[in-house]
Amino acid sequence: MTPNDELDVLLQAENWLLSGQKVVLLVVTKTVGSAPRPTGSLMAVSGDGRWVGSISGGCVEQAIFERLHKRFPSTPEIVCYGEHGKQMSRRLMPCGGTLELVIEPLVAGSLQPVLEALQQGKLIARHLDLQTAQVSFHPVADRQVLRLQDDTLIRVFGAQWRLILIGATHIARYIAEMAPGLNFATVICEPRVEHAVNWLVPDIEIDTRMPDEVVVARVTDAQCAVVALTHDPRLDDLAMLEALPSVAFYVGVLGSTRTNAKRRARLAELGIADTQLARLHGPVGLDIGSRTPAEIALSILSELVLARRNLRDSMHRQENNQE
Repeated sequence: MTPNDELDVLLQAENWLLSGQKVVLLVVTKTVGSAPRPTGSLMAVSGDGRWVGSISGGCVEQAIFERLHKRFPSTPEIVCYGEHGKQMSRRLMPCGGTLELVIEPLVAGSLQPVLEALQQGKLIARHLDLQTAQVSFHPVADRQVLRLQDDTLIRVFGAQWRLILIGATHIARYIAEMAPGLNFATVICEPRVEHAVNWLVPDIEIDTRMPDEVVVARVTDAQCAVVALTHDPRLDDLAMLEALPSVAFYVGVLGSTRTNAKRRARLAELGIADTQLARLHGPVGLDIGSRTPAEIALSILSELVLARRNLRDSMHRQENNQE
C-alpha cells in the first residue's frame, strides 16, 4: 500500500474518531499463496458501518462487516481467513490463499504522529502492543517490512515512492500528469533554462541543477526511480553515472536499441561496472508498440509499476524467510 493510500485511510479514520464514532483499523499482517492485497494493506471501519481502504478483493470485507456488526472489539485481535485449526472454523477465500489480519480499535491521538509524518514525507514506525493496546512511535531510517514481533505489531509509514525525470520534455509532461495516480511523487531535473520556463504541468517541482547533482541529492533510498528523457547524452549520461551505482530501484533512459548500445559502451569506459549496467532499462518502458508521447509515457510508467511490484514481492519473501 502506498503512502497516498495510507493517508486517505488514516485521515478518514481520524475524522470518524473526531466525530465521536467508534473506529477499528485493519492491517494485513501476513499472506500465504494467492491473496488480492499485499501485507501492510489498511482498511478502517466506523461503528456505523462506513469503511475506507481494502484488505481483499471483497470476499474478506463482507466477513469483516458481519463480524463487526455482531461485536465491535474493544481490544486488538488477530483473525485469519483461508485456513482452519482446532480453535477456529474454516474461513475460505475464493483465491485459495491465506490472510492474517490485526483488528485494532482506535483511540483519539493514536494516529496523529503518523498523519504528520505522511503529510511531511517523513518515516515513522508505529508500534502496537497487542496485549495492552498501547501505541508508541519511533523514528526509523528506512522503510522496513511490516512485522509482528513479541506480540507487538510494527508498521512503518511514510517515504513516498519518488520519480526523478531528467528533462522537461513532452513525454515527461505525460508521465508527470499520470504519476500521481500511481502514487509517485515527481520532480523534473531541467538545467536548460528555455525548457524549464516552458514547463506546463503545475505543482511539479523543477530542479535546475545538473542531473548528476540532482541524483546524488535526491536518491536517498530504494523508493526512488530515475528516468532520463532529454535525448542529449551530455545530460542523460550524467544522470546514469550517478543513478546506476545508487540504490534507486529503477533506472531508465530513452533511446533506440542502437543509441543505448552506444551509451552502455560510453558508461563502461567511464567506469560503470557490468553489474551496474545490467540495471539499466534502455530502451526504457515495456514494449506495447507505443509511438506517441502519451503512449511512451504509459509504457514507462507500466515498467515502473512492475519494478515496484517486484521490489515489494522481494521484501515480502525476505520477511517470510526470516520467520
